[in-house]
Amino acid sequence: MLTQSRLPLAALEAHTRCLRAMAAERTPLTRLAKLAGLSPPGARLRGLSASGGHCAATAHRVRVLRALWAFRLAPAGRGRAAARVRGAHGCLVIVLLGLLGLFGQAGPPPEAGTWYTIGQSVEGRPIQAVRLGGGPVRLALMGSIHGGWEANTQTLVQTAYTFFVAHPEAIPDGLSVYFVPTTNPDGLAAGSGRDAAWNAHGVDLNRNFETPNWSTDSFGQVGGRYGPSGTRAGAGGPAPFSEPETQAIRDFVLGERIDAVLSYHSGIVSVTSRDGGDDPAQPLAEQVAAITGYPYIKTWTAYRLTGQFMDWLSAVGCKGIEVDLPNQQDIDWDKNLAAIEAVMAALQAPGPGT
Repeated sequence: MLTQSRLPLAALEAHTRCLRAMAAERTPLTRLAKLAGLSPPGARLRGLSASGGHCAATAHRVRVLRALWAFRLAPAGRGRAAARVRGAHGCLVIVLLGLLGLFGQAGPPPEAGTWYTIGQSVEGRPIQAVRLGGGPVRLALMGSIHGGWEANTQTLVQTAYTFFVAHPEAIPDGLSVYFVPTTNPDGLAAGSGRDAAWNAHGVDLNRNFETPNWSTDSFGQVGGRYGPSGTRAGAGGPAPFSEPETQAIRDFVLGERIDAVLSYHSGIVSVTSRDGGDDPAQPLAEQVAAITGYPYIKTWTAYRLTGQFMDWLSAVGCKGIEVDLPNQQDIDWDKNLAAIEAVMAALQAPGPGT
């Protein structure tokens, strides 16, 4: 639960930094976001909703930032009059930040090794996550967005969690690693057929993210979960983030400030990042492809992609790597463990791939 800030010394120092930035010019929203602790700023302010708990702190900050930006706090100009206006606005900022609790604290994040709920499915099943390690760089392993149709991806993420519990020394000191075995528990409970690929509303969750190419109708591999036509009317949902599962994913990524995601699928055999590549995740994706032997596909041409998770992650500044396993039974453990450890090492080390 959020608490009101009582303006302790650290908060006053943060307020002072904010005021100094605003005194120079009209401070853009992205600069305010950075000062408020959102990283990277700007894009992460879109479409965020409070879901309670740890993630609510970020949503609260976003609401405050939007309100401050709408007020246009620091007018441009020189001279004593403009300086007096900026000074008056600065005082108002301190009051607003204090009253609205911008620098107040959310409840502490769950302890390492403690499972916690990041959201619920349409039918009320919990979507759970757990963290290992305590470093500042945050990697998430996420499975089963297509439910029981790709159930082996849930097994892979769960197996990875079990391995790193037994081998905590394998997690670099600078990393926190989150494990989310399934983001579609209703689909996972629905069996293993095509109907188990969707959520309980019949939506393909990997077509329900807010991207420029989002569409209410969606497309997939002919003969796969999309059947003989390769098209499914309404499977993108009525709007981006219309589904509680994608809302939970969004709020988890933003609220926990995830830096990179390994998202697992199965049945096609590929590694991708943002469609079209040329993004910060591409070097990591190419590294994963080299280790696993799965082909890296820069631009997807097999069918039209809309509203997909990797494109949204790239837009909000998170490195997204989608790993598609060779079949829907095996987890190809040795190869994928080696790839996970390579991604961890790359995120730990400075360089162009981090």
